[in-house]
Order: sequence, then structure tokens, then C-alpha cells
Amino acid sequence: MQQLFAIFAARRHGMAAVLGTTLLLGVLVVWLMPERYKATAQVLIELKSPSVVSSSVVVANQTVPSYIATQMDVINSTRVALRVVDQLRLAEQPAWKARWQDEADGLGELRSFIAHKLQDAVDARPSRDSNVVSIVARAHSPELSAAIANGFARAYVETNLDLRVDPARRYSDWLEERSAGLRTRLEEAQARLSAYQRKHGIVNADDRMDIENARLQELSAQLTAVQAQQAESASRNARRGDGDALPEAIQSPLVQNLRLELARKQGLLDDLRERYGARHPEVRSAESEVASLRRQLDGEVRRVASGLGSSDQTNAQRVAAAQSALDAQKARVLALMASRDEMQVLLRDVQAAQRALDTVATAQSQSELEGSAQATNVSVLAPAEVPIEPSAPRPALWLAIAFALGVALAIAWALYRESRQRPVHSVRDVYEHLGLPVLGQVMVGPALAAPTPTRPRLGRGARRSLFNTSP
Repeated sequence: MQQLFAIFAARRHGMAAVLGTTLLLGVLVVWLMPERYKATAQVLIELKSPSVVSSSVVVANQTVPSYIATQMDVINSTRVALRVVDQLRLAEQPAWKARWQDEADGLGELRSFIAHKLQDAVDARPSRDSNVVSIVARAHSPELSAAIANGFARAYVETNLDLRVDPARRYSDWLEERSAGLRTRLEEAQARLSAYQRKHGIVNADDRMDIENARLQELSAQLTAVQAQQAESASRNARRGDGDALPEAIQSPLVQNLRLELARKQGLLDDLRERYGARHPEVRSAESEVASLRRQLDGEVRRVASGLGSSDQTNAQRVAAAQSALDAQKARVLALMASRDEMQVLLRDVQAAQRALDTVATAQSQSELEGSAQATNVSVLAPAEVPIEPSAPRPALWLAIAFALGVALAIAWALYRESRQRPVHSVRDVYEHLGLPVLGQVMVGPALAAPTPTRPRLGRGARRSLFNTSP
């Protein structure tokens, strides 16, 4: 450090010249640099997307950084810049036309040229741990910088709304075309169902099916009852040979009276036989009465038995009729079931077409509402104000930079000069660089010191220069 300080002290005049020159250049740059103004507009980005038909859609926490980064890209996009150009009518200003001619030779489109220049002059900066985005615009005019910042804020809000509304409108148009086809499909399905119902005379298949099923169950029950009666009559008919044992004959009042009368006459005949013998006229008369009663009884029993045969035939006919009616009803039910199944297929086609049309209609209604929405999740929090003082150049900063650069250049100049021509600055230099022992050191005051036009220097002839120096 002593050696460095010695070098700096020896070359202080040159270093001061380098530092002064650098500071002078810094002042010149600050004086020649045009003034630039910076205006800042703040935009608030909500993490909820408003919906006119449902609850707000909340952006997931893990997608917040990417969502904010996407919004930064939207702000810096050409679409937003072109909207700013149109809002501020920059393409109509002669200054921009002249700049376009000078820098691009009139090539390309003027609006795109201005939009690219605005993109270079605008910077979107998201706040840390916040949903506020700062839109910083720089320009040579304070009014223009504020106008550009506010223009980008408004254009970003409008573009964000368009990015939500335009897809909804296109989707609504597509849904309208789709709903027309589905409506035609529904009408065709309903026409097929109506034609089938008219052809088969079906108003309500379920109600008619219930009626026919009830009729089928009723006929089945009647057939069962008739079959039971037939079985019973057949059993009685099988016992018709033993007429006295038939329940109908036993239960018949006439048969019972005839049997009672026959028993009474038979008892009277037996008494007369015991009393008068078998050839007595009274006995003959009693036997004739008994025979007549027996013939009457047998005739009544035969009549009852013959009635059982006709009843059996009647029951058989009833069974056949009931069976025929049951078979016809079964065929009717099966035909109705087949018709109902075919109608159910047609009905399902109608229902499917109706559900599809309802779904598309609901989505179309929602898309139309979203397409006509005027709300977005972005709003201007603080518009840019016209700056009072320029943001660049900053004299203090530039002078500080020039001073630091000047110090660095001065040190570099001193070290460079020291490496090209090394003088002797101290006794230590004599010992280290010349390799000569130092016998003593004479301190000369300012008044007694003899002026020396040149200082002793190392290198070629360094030793001779050292000893030719005045004490």
C-alpha cells in the first residue's frame, strides 16, 4: 500500500487530469442527452373471472404465477400496442411519419412500426406478492409518456375483455348452427313417433298395457275357476252310475221326500205282509205303490245324474271358451308389448334429441350472455399522471458514474505509466530494484532541496542516473 500511495503521489497530476477529463465528458454527456420522462399506470388483476351465469371462477394458487406472467405477455403484445396506436391516433401525426421514413425508409406498415416502438418504450412490472401490475412508459414528452401509459392500461383492459368475449361469441355461433340440426332431428323423431302411434292406435302405451294386463289376469282367474268346476263336474259325472251316492241326489228335496215316502210305504208293506200274507189285495196294492215310488225315485236320480252330464259338457265348453279368450288376450298383450317396445325406441330417440337440444340451448344461452358481458377481472387501479421532472438524464447519477469511472481510469493510467517507465520513489526501490546497499538517507527540507529537472529512473542507464543525481 505504501508503494501504491507513492506511485499515486508521484503521478497525481496526471491522474487528476484523467479524472477531470472523465468528469468533463460526463457533464458533456448529461448536457447533450435529451430529456426523457417516465409515467406509471397501475392495473389490478383479480384472481377471479366474473361470470354472468354462474359463480366466479377462482384461479388456482398453483397457477397464479403463470397467470400473471400470461397477463404480462398480453400487456406487451402487439395487439395491445396497435390498439394504443389507434386510440392515440399516432399514425396521423407527422412526427411519427417522418421517423418512419427516416428509420425504416417507409417499408412495412406505419401502425406496426409505431406499435413496435411503443413496445420498446413500455415495460410491465408485476408487484411482488401482489396482483397489481405497473405499466411504465418512457417518452421525450411528459404528456406523451402519460398518454402512452394510460393508453396501454385502457387497451389492456379492452383486450382482456375481447379475449373473453370473442371466444364466447364464436362458440355461440357454432352452437346456434348445432342447435338447428338438433332441432331438425327432434322434429323428425317426433314425426316418426306420432306416425307409429296413429298407425297402432296407441295413445298411452303404459295405461293400455296396464288395462290389458289386468284383463289377462282376470281371464286367467276365470279359467282357473272354470277348470275347477269342470274337474268337479267330471268327478261327479264319473260317479253317475251310483246315482244314490251322488251329492246332488242326496241334497235334492224331491229325492229326499221320495225316499222318505218309499221307506214309509215299504214299512207299511212289510206290516201288511206279516198280517195278511203275500197274496192279499192290500199287500198287492201296497207293493204297487212301493214300486211306483221306487220308479219315481229312480227317475229323479237319473234326471239328476243326466243333469250332471250336461253340466260337465257346459263346464268343458266354458273352459274352452275361457282358454281361447286367455290365449287371445295373451297374443294381444304380446303384440302390445312389441308395439310398446318399438314405441319406446322411438320415444327414446325423441328424448335423446330433446336432451341434446336442451343442452345445446343452455350452452348457447350461457355463451350469448358471456359474449355480451362488459365486465372483466382487470381494472385500472391508478391512471398515470403527467410527470413533472424528467426521469433521465439524472445528473447526480451520471456524475457519480463519471467520477467512479474517472478514478478507475486514473488508477489504470498510473499503473500503466509505472509499468512502462519505473522511477525511484523511495529507499526501498533502490534496494529492491538496483540491488545496492543503502548506507544512509539525507532528509532535505523544501528550502534546501535543489531543483531536479528529471527524477532518477530505472531501466537502461538507471544506475548512472541514480549516482548523477544531486544530493
